[in-house]
Amino acid sequence: MLGAQRRGLVIFLALPLVLTPAAVLAQQAKGTADPGPVATPTQAAPPLHKMGVSAKDRRRRVDSSQWPWSSLGRINRVIGGHCTGALIAANWVLTAAHCLYNFNDRRWAIPSDVHFVAGYDRGKFAGHGIAKRFVLSPGFIPRSNGDLGDITRDWALIELDRKLDLKPIPIAAQDLTLGNGQAHVAVAGYSGDFREVLTADQDCDVIAQLTPGPADAKLWLHDCDETFGASGAPLLHAAGGKTEIVGIQNAIITTGEGREFSTAVPLSAFHAALSQISR
Repeated sequence: MLGAQRRGLVIFLALPLVLTPAAVLAQQAKGTADPGPVATPTQAAPPLHKMGVSAKDRRRRVDSSQWPWSSLGRINRVIGGHCTGALIAANWVLTAAHCLYNFNDRRWAIPSDVHFVAGYDRGKFAGHGIAKRFVLSPGFIPRSNGDLGDITRDWALIELDRKLDLKPIPIAAQDLTLGNGQAHVAVAGYSGDFREVLTADQDCDVIAQLTPGPADAKLWLHDCDETFGASGAPLLHAAGGKTEIVGIQNAIITTGEGREFSTAVPLSAFHAALSQISR
């Protein structure tokens, strides 16, 4: 857990949850590739406050075999730990950049050490691919002291070594308009306390927009219940019969008064980079 005091805020990157000991998933069927390391089940922790989760805890388990949940997955790292990612094209995954950085040795992960397991649910999955290369935000600086300006650029694209036979989740054409300063969204991820199943908060809102760096760099505050392990999870917006990605969950901030808010990078930060991907 990383924190830094900035203008009365304490910033916590929702880092990849490190799991010790880790186990490797058994092959699910003949010819199925090994999807990388996953944690062994552990006893439930006592009911303590979870950073980023309200007292009501609106997270509910969702069916990973049904779209759009089937195109969300765990990003597993060989060195340990996981985040969440979304399939946005047959062989491209969207996530948070800090999920691909090893803060212990201060190096970016080797792509072949990163696995994406789509529709993961307690050892079962809908698709699996190994990272072939990363497209990283040119302005993101991975550092342990946390900075609001940095996390406005906390996004990454992962090209997989194969195309997955799954329906991608489309990305909206433009940023959400925050009517009265708010917009209704949903977030689904593999939180550390429910790491074997996908949980979602489908009743939450973007509540404010910050511009902590350059004028074109924005950061959203939202009240969705998610915690460590859900970093890289997409913010989903449903309207007119469509479900689209409008941002990326990436951190939690605590105000000087002790109030917690989750943060998200809006799609305007990475929209230009989408021209690099093959659909």
